[in-house]
Amino acid sequence: MLIVLRHAARALAARPAATLALVLTLALGIGLASATAVVARAIAFADLPVRDAHRVAVLWGVDAAGTYPHLPLPPTALPAARAALAPVASEVAALDYNGAHPWVFRAADGGDRPLRLRGALAGGDLFALLGVQPVLGRALRPADDVIGAPRVLVLTHAAWRAHFGGDPAVLGRTLHAVQRGVPYTIVGVLPPGLDVPHGVEFWTALAPSAAVNGALEGSWHDIDLVTRLRPGVAPEAARQALTAFYGRYVAEGRQAGLHAGARGTVRTLDALVVGDARPVFGALGAAAAVVLLATCGNVAGLLLLQLAARRRALAV
Repeated sequence: MLIVLRHAARALAARPAATLALVLTLALGIGLASATAVVARAIAFADLPVRDAHRVAVLWGVDAAGTYPHLPLPPTALPAARAALAPVASEVAALDYNGAHPWVFRAADGGDRPLRLRGALAGGDLFALLGVQPVLGRALRPADDVIGAPRVLVLTHAAWRAHFGGDPAVLGRTLHAVQRGVPYTIVGVLPPGLDVPHGVEFWTALAPSAAVNGALEGSWHDIDLVTRLRPGVAPEAARQALTAFYGRYVAEGRQAGLHAGARGTVRTLDALVVGDARPVFGALGAAAAVVLLATCGNVAGLLLLQLAARRRALAV
């Protein structure tokens, strides 16, 4: 073995230019492949700032014909849905079905230019369910999610940095919602990586903003259900429980906002947030393999050139 290594070292030292080309080719190829693999892993396995994210499931409905793949619930159905899911879920909270939609704010004194942020309504117990720890201030609380309660909002970390310069003094700042004509007070900033629903920049409590004439009946805001599954319970069990709930709810004549024959759909939170990136992960993994193959081909070509230059010696 030592003889082979000494012979290889002498051969490499005898041709420094070729040796340098081989080393650089290998270094570049391995480096590119490694970087691609790191990026792919970061996309596919990004950690959410959520306690036991694999046990957090988001539920909605689909109609019997499959025409409407995302049927929400009216906010008034939340108590009944919570009771129906109790055997499989220890906690159930509401999240705005409409996703993150644009809001326009002005500072309370009217001096600043309009501030456009994408916001979503959420149940006051959502962030306790997720186990999210704010980096500044506090998250939404059940006391915020009461009709007539003071209107508050919590910012995403990205929005805090982008629109408020990461200033801790943002807490307590009042923003006037132009379309709604009411003030909202910033009470917290949440950690990076919590992008639920996609594109959200702030959350505010559901009840004060969704109520119409002091009640949730007739509200145009609908909800999805966010649940924390009990230990050992599979997401499929939650889907079945929601399907059974739809059947009972419609049979009892309380079908406002629901469709006869609707069935449940479930996605775990981590799959919902990073699931669309899985094809990217596959593409990046394939790219890493191609880079390594190209590197091996280049090195083999350089070695063949060296062998061709030594044809006479090899023949002897």
